[in-house]
Amino acid sequence: MKSYIFNKTFEDIFTKERIAYEAKRAGFDIPYKNFFNFAPHKSFFIPKNSNGMRQISVPDTKAKIIQKILHDELTSVLRFSDRNYAYQKNKSPLKAINRVKHIIKNYEFILKADIKDFFDSIDHDRLLAKLSKIIKDPKIIYLIALFLKNGSLFHNQWIDKTEGVYQGDVLSPLLSNIYLHKFDMKLENENIEFVRFADDMIFFANPYKETKKILNFINQLLQQEKLSLHPDKLYITHKNKPFEYLGVLFDIPTNSYSIENERLMSKISTISKETKNLDLDQTIKKLNEHIEGFLNYYAKIINNTNQLELLQKRADEIIIAKIIEAKQNKTITRKSDFLQKLSSLLAYTKTSPINLVNHAYEQLRLKSPKKAAYKTIEQKKRDFFKNSLKTTELIISKPGTYLSFSQGKISIKTHDAPIKRIPFKKLRRIIILTTRSSLSTYLIKKCAEEKIDIDFIAENEPYALLTYHKTIAKELHIKQLKLILSPKGLHYTKNLYYAKAKNQRNLLKYFNIRRKNESLQKYIEKITLLIPKIKNAKDSKTIMGIEAQISQLYWNGFKLITNLPYFQRTHKDSKDPINQALNYGYAILYNRIQAALIKEGLNIYYSFLHVTDYRKPTLVFDMIEPFRQPIVDREIISIITKNQTIKQKDGRLTSNSLKLIIQNIQERLASFTKTKFGKTTYLNLIYFEANALKKAIENEDPNHTFFIAKY
Repeated sequence: MKSYIFNKTFEDIFTKERIAYEAKRAGFDIPYKNFFNFAPHKSFFIPKNSNGMRQISVPDTKAKIIQKILHDELTSVLRFSDRNYAYQKNKSPLKAINRVKHIIKNYEFILKADIKDFFDSIDHDRLLAKLSKIIKDPKIIYLIALFLKNGSLFHNQWIDKTEGVYQGDVLSPLLSNIYLHKFDMKLENENIEFVRFADDMIFFANPYKETKKILNFINQLLQQEKLSLHPDKLYITHKNKPFEYLGVLFDIPTNSYSIENERLMSKISTISKETKNLDLDQTIKKLNEHIEGFLNYYAKIINNTNQLELLQKRADEIIIAKIIEAKQNKTITRKSDFLQKLSSLLAYTKTSPINLVNHAYEQLRLKSPKKAAYKTIEQKKRDFFKNSLKTTELIISKPGTYLSFSQGKISIKTHDAPIKRIPFKKLRRIIILTTRSSLSTYLIKKCAEEKIDIDFIAENEPYALLTYHKTIAKELHIKQLKLILSPKGLHYTKNLYYAKAKNQRNLLKYFNIRRKNESLQKYIEKITLLIPKIKNAKDSKTIMGIEAQISQLYWNGFKLITNLPYFQRTHKDSKDPINQALNYGYAILYNRIQAALIKEGLNIYYSFLHVTDYRKPTLVFDMIEPFRQPIVDREIISIITKNQTIKQKDGRLTSNSLKLIIQNIQERLASFTKTKFGKTTYLNLIYFEANALKKAIENEDPNHTFFIAKY
């Protein structure tokens, strides 16, 4: 009785349950009765390395699922030659190369051979005959025959399949192994040492004449299988001369292993072509695919550092070009964003994201020297103002600190540290963040003389400001009060709320430029529709109602940007760190605005938006509104989205969190923005706005507007 390796029947394999399971995994719902009625293959052609074209044919989904089931079943029982390293579990090109490295030690000569058009030349009758000796059920043989003979469509033209196996089929690699299994076994029976990966073969022999015998023998065997060797890829050589196998160039005397040059150039060309029309994100993804494949194969074999450096250089050039492109198109503008994207980039050897970004920026500068020089100077100017603000402001947050003045310097004394002295001359502001500190009266006198403000902030709220003013401008105060009580006062109220609403909308727009969040965009659109209603409002009550709607939409947008779905904006006695951080930022801003208004001689108790209360500086409450979003809110959002933690201890912000907030607010105050006064820092803008308000009140200007930030 005839014995078969594979005894399962068609019905054993292709059960309804098995097909339904595999179809579901593939994401398809196809009735069982229609499953074996598959469509012709779809064909396309790709270039070969040898300048020819290779036909690739793709089966339909049903055929793929059927072939996968059959492949898994046959693979579970079939075993092939140990010298065959293709398409088998625990076999790979890397293992084939390592086998060659090991075998070559014992031989002097190698015969390198390649089967000509192997997949396209497999004889159907011979393959089916081989399968009939392995598989018992003729239904399965018939099914495989259908796959072999199934035609393909190219530009809607039917192409018959008379020989060969489709290189896009799931079954084809397994069928190729079955086809050459007898060939492998006959070589083994003759004790011929060889390694084969599909059609790529290498044979080893001693002495030279033995390689000739092997060549004659394999020619005979391949003729029996209706195959032949590729004459252009056939050679015999001594192991001390370079030879190539599976893309690796062996140089045994120098123990050097490198990528065959033609293949290396092809890889570089392929990478360049495939990334040509991609953006930076897509390029990083595509490069990572190539690099990962390289690291899994060539990187474990080759030791030619020049080739590695060449590949890395080309990858770096591609990334630099994409950075330049993104920068010029303004799809990405900040170095930090580039660095974040490049953090996932793999490397052939090693690369530095910061160096890539710097090289790209340098190339951009060289393209337009005049523009680049201007930008460099502008950056230096920004850095100067930021550093200047930090060095001219003294911030005290440690309880128990005592400040005094002596010999032109401020002495800072704490109970657990040596006395620290800093020059008084450059100081412009002192900020006290604790209620448990003290100042000498002489220091206060010197601050008044030198026009140095002293801010007192605690529990997220400003509670005092020591500042100077020369005179109380009675006439200005009278005009200010008259304006507030007149119909023109409503115009100022409208414009203040209008500026605030625009700044709220513009900040959401700024953070949605790259996010493209649809929900956030809806909030932006709703605010945009509400903004014109402010100008059309007839009274303050209506304006406040519109402002409340806009603020609710704005803080909903804030929650989306920061990914804080449960955040609720609170003003006083805030318990959570985010509200405390916002309130601290506003407190820093608050006293600067108050000082600017006082120095212009304005009465800080006469206000447009807020109800006048002689116990509270309500004009400060008014003037802070357009500045909250572009200065404080923007920086707090940036801290959160950059994963810089704002922490609490005992219900209060930690000293490190306070330092982080102050540092960010200071840098923002020192940054430049475009205004109706020209390009200036936010810090100067506060004083310009206070001065402009004073002039508008003096001139009873009905068209006065307030600051609207760009996005």
